[in-house]
Amino acid sequence: MGKRVDGGEFLIPLAAAILALVVYSNSLKNGFVWDDNELIVDNPAVHSLSGISSFFSGHFWSGSAQPVARGYYRPLISLTYAIDYAFWGPNPFGFHLM
Repeated sequence: MGKRVDGGEFLIPLAAAILALVVYSNSLKNGFVWDDNELIVDNPAVHSLSGISSFFSGHFWSGSAQPVARGYYRPLISLTYAIDYAFWGPNPFGFHLM
């Protein structure tokens, strides 16, 4: 006979998801912190989706106004910042939601 499915196998993942939402929901109303200003707010490279190729050809801080250490290659993070900015603009709520 077939295996009986009563939904119990979803209880633990559901409880973990609810717990995570409760724990981190307080962060949704907060603003940008630390390097968020340099990497998101003051970085024109992530304010438009037209410069996506620069994320893959430059270093992580290339669009930032801050002359910081070079050598970090993190194109997917920059890409997600640009996508989030396209949806939410400079509103930190959307960035915290993701």
